[in-house]
Amino acid sequence: WHLLLGRFREALDYYKQALEISERLNDKASLTADLGNIAVCRIGLGEVKESLATFDRALALAREAGLAKEEADWHKGKGEALLRLGRYSAALDEYRLAVQVYERAGLRQQLIEGLSNLGSLHLILGDLATGEPYFRRASALSRRIGHPRGVTANLIALGGIEWRRKRYARAAALYREALAQARRADDRGHITLGLIELAMTLRDQGRLDEMRARAQEALEVARAAGAPLLEAQALYTLGEAERARGQTEAALQNYSAGDRIAAVAGDAELGWRLGFAQGQVLEALGRDAEAVDAYRRSASTIESVRSQLREERFRAGYIEDKYQVYVALVRLLLKMGRAGDAFHFAERLRARSYADLVARGAPRLSGARELELRERIRRLQRAIEAEDSRPEQRAGAREVFSAELAEAEREYHNLLDDLRTADPGYAAGRALSVPSVEDAQKLLPAGAALVEYVVAGDGVAIFLLTSSRIEAMTVPVREADVRARVELLRDLILRQDSAEWRGPARALGRSLLDPVVQAGWLEGVRSLYIVPHGLLHYVPFAALPVRAPEGAKPLVELYGVSHLPAAASLAGRRPANRTERNLFAVAPARARLPFAREEARSVAAMFSVESRALVGARATEASFKSAASGFRMLHLATHGRFNKFNPLLSALELEPDRQEDG
Repeated sequence: WHLLLGRFREALDYYKQALEISERLNDKASLTADLGNIAVCRIGLGEVKESLATFDRALALAREAGLAKEEADWHKGKGEALLRLGRYSAALDEYRLAVQVYERAGLRQQLIEGLSNLGSLHLILGDLATGEPYFRRASALSRRIGHPRGVTANLIALGGIEWRRKRYARAAALYREALAQARRADDRGHITLGLIELAMTLRDQGRLDEMRARAQEALEVARAAGAPLLEAQALYTLGEAERARGQTEAALQNYSAGDRIAAVAGDAELGWRLGFAQGQVLEALGRDAEAVDAYRRSASTIESVRSQLREERFRAGYIEDKYQVYVALVRLLLKMGRAGDAFHFAERLRARSYADLVARGAPRLSGARELELRERIRRLQRAIEAEDSRPEQRAGAREVFSAELAEAEREYHNLLDDLRTADPGYAAGRALSVPSVEDAQKLLPAGAALVEYVVAGDGVAIFLLTSSRIEAMTVPVREADVRARVELLRDLILRQDSAEWRGPARALGRSLLDPVVQAGWLEGVRSLYIVPHGLLHYVPFAALPVRAPEGAKPLVELYGVSHLPAAASLAGRRPANRTERNLFAVAPARARLPFAREEARSVAAMFSVESRALVGARATEASFKSAASGFRMLHLATHGRFNKFNPLLSALELEPDRQEDG
């Protein structure tokens, strides 16, 4: 009873008494129950690391006694402990084991909790599409069997989904409904959680005084229940309320108190949030060195958690709402004149993702499911192509095919992750270190410069590296303004026989390129490596006009322009090989691009007899792969497909053959 109501200290006292009796009786069934419940209490009391050993003892006894339900319970409990410690892949394994047992045994109440756990973990990992169905199923099942606690928990979870979708009024209504139900049951744990989530929603609605009142109430309930981790969450929420009201000293006190609890418990999710929040208020108070330390701690926690995630789909989702930690750190270090350190964290922001992609590659396949999904993806791609080629498109047909294609690609992506997890060679991956300034400079050829961007809310940080120097500045331009110009440029540049795109292009050039030119940083530079960030990945830098003595010219007319995902990728470039032939041009027939064959042949002819054009049905994937490495340049007159969920599933379209699918 005490445990269900979140009164962990009282519950622990009773379970310890029960354990003494069970040990005297040597009753394995009672022993596993007492140990497992003690471990659950320890999580609630913030003794998370200690709980793992207790769960393992309980699991061993449950297996010996053949108690499947208890074994599943302790897998679920162990998953909760691992989640608190930021070991999300391991937690996912434990939750899945528990849910499988509950499903087979028809244990509906326990199944509700297991489904909610799976949903919550997917939300933390940024995967709303997978998480939401777990909550909806758990909520429906709770109502069907009359399980009020399950209804309350899933109302809070569904409110969290609405909050992430910025539907604040709907989220607040769900939280209030959950709170009313929790109060009727005197369920202090869910009362605290409901108040915390409602307070954060009130902040986004601009109701700051009400936010503070709900956060203060959550803190009082958590303390009365003796639940330290809930207390730490409430302290964070109260700190957010004080910071939003301009009370920075009060905010810092709450963050610091919450951080002390989270550090003892080893709670990774709370840890990075509290570190970031402390950095923000310390920076506002002018305590810059302390703010840097707080931001660094937060970044280290994020990277520690992320490095343990096996599934690539979760790595991308997990980092999505955390990049601001790096942005804040880069901006502050630049303000302090520490350009080298700022560049290092700008690279940590993106190089880790680049390393993950390069390291993981494609797993060794293949099975029937993998082949089936690949064929389904190809079939849908062909259906979209056929629809695009119709003189009159059918209403809604393309949208249906596109939605089905996105779902098939997501399934294929998840299958690859599962195969990698099962393959130790791929699961291990390989490390790619973030380069220092000096390392990056050694990789730059003479006459080349690397220009790297970091976009913050109120400015864009620009780094310039050559083989001999580093420069850095922050351009005061709002992220919202940059976004508006990028979207307008991308819209207008598609309009044929129109020069309207030049206006937003000039505006972007003034913000992103002119400051570098006017500072004299490009003197003697002939080629540029552009490393974008965020929305700047969608900017056609080569087309942006740059000030020159003879007037504004597109960047590509003044410099050789290349794009890189990170400075770290310079390490993967092959040195020039003088035995390589000049240019390899490819134009497959299936791309159905007008004049593509003529384009490929004429481009190859512009270079030398050492160039080659492969066109039509001869432009197969196998031919391309076998020949391409023998040329210095590749010219591809074909379509490309970009998969933003898993960039390694992006593709270039070539001709299929006996070995490859095209």
